[in-house]
Amino acid sequence: MNRAKTVGRELIQKQEMQLMQLIHLLRQVESQVNTSQTNILQTLSDHQNSIHNVFKKAVAYVSAFHQRGENNGTSLITIQLLKHIFRLVVTTLSSVECGVDNLVDELATRMCSPMVDYVKGLKLEVTSGRCHRLLSIVEEMGGAMRTGRTELEEARKKARIAEHNRLEVLYKLKESEEMARKYQGFLSKAKNGSKEQFEQEKELHLGNISSAHLLNLLVLLTVLLFANCGSIIKLVVKDQDHAKEDNLLWELLQKKRKLGMGNGSSKPCGRALRQLKELGPQTPHLGPSSSPTHSSNGQHLLPMIPLGTSPSVTFGEVNVIGALHWIDREENDRIYCFNIEAEKIKSLSAPLGLETLSSHLRLAELGNCLCLIDLIDKQHLNIWWMKEYGIAES
Repeated sequence: MNRAKTVGRELIQKQEMQLMQLIHLLRQVESQVNTSQTNILQTLSDHQNSIHNVFKKAVAYVSAFHQRGENNGTSLITIQLLKHIFRLVVTTLSSVECGVDNLVDELATRMCSPMVDYVKGLKLEVTSGRCHRLLSIVEEMGGAMRTGRTELEEARKKARIAEHNRLEVLYKLKESEEMARKYQGFLSKAKNGSKEQFEQEKELHLGNISSAHLLNLLVLLTVLLFANCGSIIKLVVKDQDHAKEDNLLWELLQKKRKLGMGNGSSKPCGRALRQLKELGPQTPHLGPSSSPTHSSNGQHLLPMIPLGTSPSVTFGEVNVIGALHWIDREENDRIYCFNIEAEKIKSLSAPLGLETLSSHLRLAELGNCLCLIDLIDKQHLNIWWMKEYGIAES
């Protein structure tokens, strides 16, 4: 590109120099023609004067000869002859002078004027001709190439940033999956132990990482994903809700253990719970029973949970608005929840068209709202956010 510009400028400079040389030559020709014309005319004038003087002398001599009385006829004839010769010479010199003038005029008309027009055209070509258009095109090409390089650098920079964010998201995702697996194993082992064993197992398996920290990691993961899409979501996670979650989980496990749902103590829980109908394959929803059920030792039983839907054998448990939520292992179209305060179990509709297996789904809390995360794709995450609780379409 730079070489093309240099060659174009050199060509323009060379044409300008040639134009100046041509103009100089034309001026020299014009000056030479004018000088020659002046010299020729001056020479003719000098010769004309000289001839005129000669004829005057001849006429005077003949007149003197005639006055001395010699042959009058001869002198008259001689004078007439001299006058005739003088007129012929004057006519000849005048014709020569006219010829010189005509020659100069023809030279100016047929050579100088076309040459001047040619010089003007050449000057116009130099100032705004093809060379200048070529240089303009080269300049535009250079600007387009510079813009293209700048855009390419910006695209590469954005690609590097996106790749870095993707790797960071994958790292956070793997870390969250690992912590979720440890947390599930910890919950399954904590069913038969005391609260002190609960805390010891928690510290042993999770390395002093609380559920609040786990949820914070999920929130950070979600923020990174939405930031990649150019959106900003303000998420407020209250520490008191995370602290309450552990207590709710512990109370739920203790109630299950005390009422015969585990291998722990058989002491009564102190409150009667309503029995729920056992669900079969054809019963899509949970429903309360009208009469309570008692065990052999007089204990009130917890509501019966359908086979395969208890939190200990499912995926993605999360506490939202004071209730534990989980997904069925076999069916992914229902989300079950257990309200600890009201001691009720009910189900919510999952997002429509969900085809991912339950093992690849996770529940989370975002801004005190229930959130379902699809982990089937290792490069992208699909997140459903239930803005209005209980309405899947929200």
